[in-house]
Amino acid sequence: MEGGLVADMDWLLWIAYFVLIALALFQSLVLTLQTWEHRRYVRSSIGFLQCRRFPRAGHVAVFAPCKGHDVDLEANLSAVMRQEYHDYDVTFIVESEQDPACATIRRVMAEHSDVPSRLLVAGLAGGTGQKVHNLRMATAEIPPQVEFLAFIDSDAAPRPKWLKQLTTQLIEEEEAAVTCYRWFVPMRNSLSNHLRSAIN
Repeated sequence: MEGGLVADMDWLLWIAYFVLIALALFQSLVLTLQTWEHRRYVRSSIGFLQCRRFPRAGHVAVFAPCKGHDVDLEANLSAVMRQEYHDYDVTFIVESEQDPACATIRRVMAEHSDVPSRLLVAGLAGGTGQKVHNLRMATAEIPPQVEFLAFIDSDAAPRPKWLKQLTTQLIEEEEAAVTCYRWFVPMRNSLSNHLRSAIN
């Protein structure tokens, strides 16, 4: 009786073991398929961008709400000011003059004086989130020469072609919108870093 119970337990453990192996293999297969699909999508998107010989052009107003001491704030804002786009201006928006981000913003604006930019103090929000309030204040009056609006968070580090790629993706219509998503780049050449990048 006792021997039979032990044998039954062994079989249950073996079944559980094989089920876990099957689940792990299935998850690996799904991850591999997802990675392959991601690669295919990125390559087709790059091909689309290269085929567009006549990207849409026009003045872009870039809005960057800022608050506090973000990690790499100065580098991120400098990247916004170094876009490979011929016609744009940047509006940095803060809640108050006492915001710690103001000193960094002024420094970046001084270093990149060739790009038209301004610092807008939106004031304290009432009845809405501060970021929403900041953006509403910044976009309350859009100059007539502005054809496109671009919004970027202060923790984003855009590449030099970010603005050009955004406008290139716009469809030839009166109203269109384009968005982009965060892109995890592996900082170390390890399996976990590459898996996180692929899953993202």
